Amino acid sequence: MPVAEWRCCGRCTIEAPPSARRLVVLVTLGVKLMKKFTPRVRRGAVALTGVLGVAVAMPVVADDAGLEEIVVTARKREENLQNVSMSITAISAAEIEKLGIADIDDVARLDASLIYDKGYSATDNRISIRGLSPTRGRVNVAVLVDGIDTSSESISFGGGSLLATNRLLDLQAVEIVKGPQSALYGRSAFAGAVQYVTKDPSKVSEGSLRGSYGDYGRYDLTGSWSGPLTDTFGVRMNAVYWSQDGIYKNQVTGREVGDGDGWGIALTGKWEPSESSSLKLRVEYADDHFGQFPTAQMPINSFDVRPTAGSDCLVVGSGATVAAVGGRCPEIHSMQYADPREFANYQEYVL
Repeated sequence: MPVAEWRCCGRCTIEAPPSARRLVVLVTLGVKLMKKFTPRVRRGAVALTGVLGVAVAMPVVADDAGLEEIVVTARKREENLQNVSMSITAISAAEIEKLGIADIDDVARLDASLIYDKGYSATDNRISIRGLSPTRGRVNVAVLVDGIDTSSESISFGGGSLLATNRLLDLQAVEIVKGPQSALYGRSAFAGAVQYVTKDPSKVSEGSLRGSYGDYGRYDLTGSWSGPLTDTFGVRMNAVYWSQDGIYKNQVTGREVGDGDGWGIALTGKWEPSESSSLKLRVEYADDHFGQFPTAQMPINSFDVRPTAGSDCLVVGSGATVAAVGGRCPEIHSMQYADPREFANYQEYVL
């Protein structure tokens, strides 16, 4: 560090960094100016200087005390997030409780690179990271619970099963790992992974009961209890029940479409015979029911499509879908528009 040197009274030598030198000069100028004022004003200036000194020093102390170490387990061991050479978004237990995170849809709203899309059926759940998504077969994003891959393969859809969208119970953290991670999590993690870290049994007895209510008759009830049974063994129990009315209306039957309800339980046990060894076992069961999905058949319209001369025009699908490829198609004014919330089903069925 560069050092500035000056002499005072010719009898002593003081060495200090430039910042300290500027501070001494400012204090000296302040003292000289204060001598020109009356004692009353002088005392007020001293008090003001003291307040400013405290205000400048406080942020430094607050920064040192407010630093919090973020621990992640993305590489199958506990590490400081700053020491991990991976792109990770970590959501703590406090944020999960504060924001009311209950499923993968809520998690996707907190990270711009994670996209969750629900397809035709309840098993068509499409999760993608950084725009990498499959069209069919196994998903590109692994969904793990305590390191166990719950992703599955679909032949007809590009998404996984309901195991990827279970209600999230008593989470300690959510980690979104971006980029290819097949070496850590297997072939499902080509685009990345979403890992749920559940809470361990607590050392003291504790419990909670929460409920929420929303529009379209949506409500959730969750409860949990945790505590030790012996000095080395503890358990944690969780339960959830949810229900939601349909947000669509069938104009033929008058019934609501898109409703659902379900419940689930989870039991976690952890045995710690010593400080260096432990065994954790978790069992989870979910039973979800989904009503008829909002689908409709639309009549085919006949369009008089005349492509521009010398260009190519391609009409894809039925009369409800028109696409121009490499050319320009005239505007279609006879296309039918249907509000998805108010439609007439030509077939009624329940999956």
